[in-house]
Amino acid sequence: MSRLSTKTHPLLTESVIDNLFSKQIFTVANFIETDVKRLANLTNLTYKNVLTIRKHIINKNAAVTKNGLSAFEEWLDKNALLQTGIQNIDSILNGGLSTGHIYELCGLPASGKTQFCLTVAMNIAQKLKQHVYYLDCKEISMQLESKLCWTRGK
Repeated sequence: MSRLSTKTHPLLTESVIDNLFSKQIFTVANFIETDVKRLANLTNLTYKNVLTIRKHIINKNAAVTKNGLSAFEEWLDKNALLQTGIQNIDSILNGGLSTGHIYELCGLPASGKTQFCLTVAMNIAQKLKQHVYYLDCKEISMQLESKLCWTRGK
């Protein structure tokens, strides 16, 4: 948590900060945890001013709460779901592939990974009349593994 300073709030002057530090109240968390009446006595500020400072600190440092449904609706507005053309997969993915994401498909050799990817790419390209990019990182990972084995052997 951040250290108290005169920049934290205009009512926290140098003398107020010094009084707080002398009573082992160094951070914003210490200030919030300490009883309001005690802070008013230590700082010679009014009860109302201490509450004002606390409210300011809490508003500045608190997490923003968000309703889950409204967050999901906001996410849906910003992203599109691309149907793969395979009903069971679209069902598992709650409607399809989300734009702006990279998907990694893993499996045993000859298990149909490439066929699946090419089918999805073809379905999306036909439906949207857009370019689809398919990246196969198999060769890259094999080269990386070779380099790692070679450097370990040295």
